[in-house]
Amino acid sequence: SRLTARQYKIALADLIGSFRPVGPLGTERGLKGTYYRARNMNNDQKVFERVDSQVRFDFGKSAPATEKFDPYQFSIRWEGGLTAPDTGEYELVIRTDQSFRLWVNDLDNYERPLIDGWVKSGKETEYSAPIYLLGGRTYPIRLEFSKSTFGVDDTKDQSKRPVAPAFVTLAWKRPHLTEEPIPNRCLTPGWRPEVFVTR
Repeated sequence: SRLTARQYKIALADLIGSFRPVGPLGTERGLKGTYYRARNMNNDQKVFERVDSQVRFDFGKSAPATEKFDPYQFSIRWEGGLTAPDTGEYELVIRTDQSFRLWVNDLDNYERPLIDGWVKSGKETEYSAPIYLLGGRTYPIRLEFSKSTFGVDDTKDQSKRPVAPAFVTLAWKRPHLTEEPIPNRCLTPGWRPEVFVTR
């Protein structure tokens, strides 16, 4: 029998996914956040890891943990899985005033994130990109966020320069719906393999 377009996409995802076995999602929701005390995400600068229920932070002029971080510079890497409730065209949205990179369903292609705001210019704080997802699947996701005055303020004496505020939100527009921060129920902190998606 002939498959509908939707059935064909699901069949291909199932077929290729059978070669990428992975365990169940588990019950914990959110993304694993790894926090670093410097702008670069080196292991020797790692301070702690935790599961964040959402990526929706307004740090203001502070840092994630004021006694362990320099408010002038810190970085965070969020990783895990993103579950799509519906099949269709999504728009992933990042709102931030700092540097960032976002990968979805393509973590091996490090040089080509879905949205790249690592080198910022001007005062833009909203970035977005479309991506087609199959409903009911969980996709690997990674978001890297970095706050720093590097290349912006060359003052050597930190006491003479103000601390800039920082915020970051990971949001989406589901097919035919309005924008919202990606909810906790659609995020999982465990590793997920890529899902084959054809248009």
